[in-house]
Amino acid sequence: SSLVVLNKASFACEGARPLAMGGAFTGLADDANATYWNPAAMGLMERPEVTYTGAIYDRDAINYDDWISAVVPLKIARNKEKVDLGSIGLSFMNNTDKGKYSLLYYDINITQNVEITDRWYTISYGRELAEIVKGLCAGANLRYLAFEEVLKENATIAGTPYSTSASSSDSLYAVDLSMYYKSRYFSAGFLLQNVNEPELTIFGTTGKYGANFRPGVAYYLLNNRVILSGEIYDAFDRLHHRNLRIGGEVKIADNMAIRTGFYDFTATEKTGRAVTGGIGLLSGKIFGSEKMDISYAAMYWYKSKAELKDKLTHFISLSMKF
Repeated sequence: SSLVVLNKASFACEGARPLAMGGAFTGLADDANATYWNPAAMGLMERPEVTYTGAIYDRDAINYDDWISAVVPLKIARNKEKVDLGSIGLSFMNNTDKGKYSLLYYDINITQNVEITDRWYTISYGRELAEIVKGLCAGANLRYLAFEEVLKENATIAGTPYSTSASSSDSLYAVDLSMYYKSRYFSAGFLLQNVNEPELTIFGTTGKYGANFRPGVAYYLLNNRVILSGEIYDAFDRLHHRNLRIGGEVKIADNMAIRTGFYDFTATEKTGRAVTGGIGLLSGKIFGSEKMDISYAAMYWYKSKAELKDKLTHFISLSMKF
């Protein structure tokens, strides 16, 4: 069998708010989406949070259909002092794609009409290292991935004939490591995905999820009413997909934020570039201590040759702090 390096996350990542900001969230990561973007940042969260994001249009093109994440800070009282045990997170990603795809997505030059089911189950941990530097955090993810492909037509793959409805599946564990630092005016961090570079075999062809180093930074202006962020995806170019992402968020009122950005706008494959934007509706306390954020995001793949309706991908999310 042949071995390739997979570029699984090249189309979009998780969460309506991060995507509205151009996918530049690793250095910001200040909400429950941190379980994907930078688990270390969970170490500074003071309240439990949960978020759900769904792709509401073009679900077969974006690679992530449904995303739910929850973060719980572990702080206990001991001898009249608060002991910080860090924060734990749980998240789940669901995706189903139908159409013509390379058998392990993008890096195998075999294209068939398939249905792909892809699910991630992740446990995350982040903790502030205040005993070293206040605001400095470390974190990690342990992710279980289950993957299945079903052929929708007869096919011969690597010399082996398969009939319609033939299926192949595999699963793996992946480890991510991250660091994060936040001060009054800026935050910065990095995410190193797939440290163990796990392998996946589908229809006799083996692919490797290559390590992906993603550094990012965010700046806070005007009392945090304006946030500017940027990150480099695949900074070491291990996946041959090094790209720059930039974004911003402006809180135009206490209950409304406008977000925009450029997603992979340095991509060599120009069809992978997108202009992004969105809006967040923010509530105050609802039932005592709950705080809600309803976010909408749109990505316009402006270099795509598709019709206008197929150049747009839409997301909506609901987030709660307790």
